[in-house]
Amino acid sequence: MDPIKRQTILSEIERWRNSKLLPEHYCDFLLNLYIDEQEGFKSKQHHSSSAGIALKIRKSFLIFSVISLLLVCSLYFTSFHPAMQIGLSLSLIGMLYGIGIVKRQKNPTISYINMGLASIILLFNGELILRINEWNSPSAVMGTVAFSGALWILIGIVGRVGLLHFCGWVSIIMAYTWFIQWVHPEPKWYIVQSYFIPVFVILFLIGRSWLATDRINGWIIIIISSLFFVIPEIYGLIFSDISIPILITSIICKILSLLIIVWLVLRKPKMKEWVTG
Repeated sequence: MDPIKRQTILSEIERWRNSKLLPEHYCDFLLNLYIDEQEGFKSKQHHSSSAGIALKIRKSFLIFSVISLLLVCSLYFTSFHPAMQIGLSLSLIGMLYGIGIVKRQKNPTISYINMGLASIILLFNGELILRINEWNSPSAVMGTVAFSGALWILIGIVGRVGLLHFCGWVSIIMAYTWFIQWVHPEPKWYIVQSYFIPVFVILFLIGRSWLATDRINGWIIIIISSLFFVIPEIYGLIFSDISIPILITSIICKILSLLIIVWLVLRKPKMKEWVTG
């Protein structure tokens, strides 16, 4: 109750007591009732304030403990067993991704910071663990890059972060291209085409079907499929001895054909109006 109203009521009860409008024990009862309510209100305020201070102390202690643990782990990370290195890295990455997903709607800035840190740590710690334990063979590095990309794609879709989704596919493309060059040290142009064209078709169909329910992720898949379509020519420009004019002409033809395919597949047909006589 408002303090002014309460004081008015208490004054009125005292007036009733003095004028003998109510028996004295009734007035005492009413006075005790409103005085107890006021004291209870103050007690609740004090309790709420104390609870808020205690919560802030607990949060500060938790943050300090986490930072201290991270510092200790970073100092002695290289001396840990490989299983412990992997476990600690995945725990930290999972915690950061979890905070990012939970805070996605309420605080997007904190969400993006946590997801960005988790993504950097995922790739950096993966390569660090490989180097520390001398596992840095081509297959292990490719697997780490591919795993990082796949996890970025998953988190990007779940957390609805288009940039992370796109970066995940870029990592997959890098690992896939590296894999082709590992299997075929000097691949011919047609061999590269045979690796990338089927992926383009599959991803384009997935992206097209996805547009009906999720336009952002659907367009990301379509853009990535387009990259798969032209990467063989880009690869040829960098690594092969095929004539540059031929490759540039091929890229132009592919881009034009891709634009036509996208327009034909994604355009909305006009409804025909039938006029009945």
